[in-house]
Amino acid sequence: MSKPRSAPFVAAAFAVVLGAGCAGTPRIASGHLADAKARVVALVNATGRSVGSRLSFVPAQSADELPCRKKFLGYSVGDTGAHQAEVPVSVAVTGGSDGAALLPGIETYWRRQGYTIDRSGLSDRQFPKLRAHAGNDALLVATGYVGLPRLNLYAVSACVRS
Repeated sequence: MSKPRSAPFVAAAFAVVLGAGCAGTPRIASGHLADAKARVVALVNATGRSVGSRLSFVPAQSADELPCRKKFLGYSVGDTGAHQAEVPVSVAVTGGSDGAALLPGIETYWRRQGYTIDRSGLSDRQFPKLRAHAGNDALLVATGYVGLPRLNLYAVSACVRS
């Protein structure tokens, strides 16, 4: 009985899919962590200020740092030696509207800034969200609460060396 000829192809395809989907080392961007922290704080604060008086917004003063980890099969398997800067801000909405009602204005502001907008999270019925890539070095997220006067703003940098 002869071996099927497709067996090597199937094994190779499985190895490629397993390697591509389950392992990964984040890309390390140029720059320094102090600059990344300043950038994400500025991005969150500018977004919060763009909404105007409909938020009881207190500008963020600092960013946290997160280690960038290598992944394999969905698990962290090592440290890359790089870090990301992140700023999460939860804000109360004033004037009787909910947080979700502010997302169109935030989207308009981000578009004027030239950010790449991802609207795929707007379909969430309780916590719709917008994502924006501010260049190659930062991701912004605005999450509105439906029926609640609350909005979350979040920015995270690319992985950079400390």
